[in-house]
Amino acid sequence: MVYLLDLIVQKDLDFHNYYEIVSELQGYAIEVRYPNETIFLSNEKVVKALMIASNMRELVTLKMNVTIDYNDIIGS
Repeated sequence: MVYLLDLIVQKDLDFHNYYEIVSELQGYAIEVRYPNETIFLSNEKVVKALMIASNMRELVTLKMNVTIDYNDIIGS
């Protein structure tokens, strides 16, 4: 995710302030990719990760001037 942020920052410096927040999600990608060990996450960590991902999705879609009806997608 940090790599994607590096690419975005090249075009939009508004995203520069999000490195610390996005880096929190980076560790989860590694843990999921290499599932040799059981990983236990607290409800608090799961909620925080989902909130970060949701906020980033909202920011990106806003910058792209895109509106997405996720209820419609889930219902499909």
